[in-house]
Formats: sequence, C-alpha cells, structure tokens
Amino acid sequence: MNELERPCKAIIVDDDPMFLIQIEMALSELGIVSKTFLSGEEMFKALDRTTVDIFVIDFNLNGQYEDAMNGGEVVQALRLMSHTQPVIIMSSQAVPDVAVSLMQIGVTDYIEKLDSSLENLKRSVKNIQKVKEIDNGRAVLEQSYGEDKKRLAWVLSVAVVIGIAFTWLKW
Repeated sequence: MNELERPCKAIIVDDDPMFLIQIEMALSELGIVSKTFLSGEEMFKALDRTTVDIFVIDFNLNGQYEDAMNGGEVVQALRLMSHTQPVIIMSSQAVPDVAVSLMQIGVTDYIEKLDSSLENLKRSVKNIQKVKEIDNGRAVLEQSYGEDKKRLAWVLSVAVVIGIAFTWLKW
C-alpha cells in the first residue's frame, strides 16, 4: 500500500482523558486513525514504532504528571528529532504571545479550547490534508516532468545523430 492509499494517522497528546476521546472521535469522522497519549513523555516512548502524519497536542500537559513537558517543549523535541509533520496545539489559554511563539517553532495551527474547538480542529486538519494533496500532486507532476524531460533529451540526441548522419551521407 502506498502513502496515498493508507489512512491518515494522528498522534493525540492530552492530559484530559475525556477530551482525548473527543478529539479521537472527531478525527475518526475524517477517516483518521489515532493513537492517544496522556503526556509527551509517553508519546516519545512509542514514537519510533508509530507512523504519524499529524500531531494534535495540548499545551498544558501537567494534569496527569506534575513535571510533564508542555506542548511547546514537545514540539521543540519533535523538531530536534527531525519530525516535520504538521502539529496542531490545542489550549484552554487564549494568550496571543504563546500562539505566536509556538508558530515560530513550527506549529501549524493553534486552537483555543472552546465549544467550537472540535469543529475548528476538523477544519484545520482538512486544510492540512488539502495542502498535502497539493504537495503530492506537485511531486507527481515534477516526477512526470523529469521523465518527459529525459525522453525529450533522448529524442533530441537521436535527432542530432540522425542530422549528422544525414549531413555526412550528403557529402
């Protein structure tokens, strides 16, 4: 199965078990298969055995473990490990400075936990999927262009050889 055929896979990290389930259900409505974790530390233990297309991470992750990493620290660690997948941070905090600083370290979207947060999450994920489809289409076109370019170079080479041979035979 190639990457375009397999279902999208998400990792969800939230210290609230009930909200974790709600996020998982919202993503499943989009056909996304999810793995859930109560902390960044738990996620990192399983990350090397998990294929992931998107991360959804709570900002404050200290509800289960007092000294747990926060969402920003999790994102920084992911980026240091060369994970380039989109990351959506969800937070009950409406602090613009936090959102801006998270965007600067590579967060794709920042969603405040409100009554509409699950709908906002689904909208954000759909947008991320559209961008990925466009990128995949561009890659296919670039590959096709590269193959066409090689064929054209071959045809031109043959034409030059034929032209030289024809010119030589004329003499």
